[in-house]
Amino acid sequence: MEKLLTCFKTGMGFLLLMAPFCQAGPDTIYRRLHLDQPAQFQYKETRQLKLFTSPWQGDGYMLASPGGVMIKLQLSPHRVIMAATPDELLYFDSRTGERRRLSLPSRYPQVQGVLLLRHLMQGDLDEVRRHYKMSVTQDGRQWQIRLLPLDPEAAPFKKVTLQGQGTQRLLTLEEKDGDLSRTEFVLDQEGPDLQYAIARLIREARGE
Repeated sequence: MEKLLTCFKTGMGFLLLMAPFCQAGPDTIYRRLHLDQPAQFQYKETRQLKLFTSPWQGDGYMLASPGGVMIKLQLSPHRVIMAATPDELLYFDSRTGERRRLSLPSRYPQVQGVLLLRHLMQGDLDEVRRHYKMSVTQDGRQWQIRLLPLDPEAAPFKKVTLQGQGTQRLLTLEEKDGDLSRTEFVLDQEGPDLQYAIARLIREARGE
């Protein structure tokens, strides 16, 4: 189950990518965090783990819909589907055939990171502010959004930072144990047609 929950960590700031940061102030940004149509991003991820000397690297696509569904489709180093819906978390490794499924809500502490993502997707910022301090800074065309936990001992992350300039986005997740992950995002596609791809990947992850 730890593997399943870890796989969703890079989705923490995914929905922040849709906001028009460079043209808006913090209040406008906070009002427009949620999606109004399905979107797909290309991503490249690097994880620096304390127990390993060499970083782990992967890439693929991130998809999300306004209904609270997020999918991480990893293509490299091998194909893996990780999905979060309002009711469950799904994991499918096409190389090994391994499937995992976790119903929500759950008592696992690590699930709080996924729930934070769901609140961001749904624009439920009051719930986000119950657990995190949100701040926005901007310097010319460069901007940064930072989440700091109000209760560091209970939070799944030490700090969440999203930076951007133009069409480039960089998400950094810092964990309490010293592990660090960085993910670069580029918008690939958006529109209602993506809902079919999202539904197909959900069915594949469930084994239907």
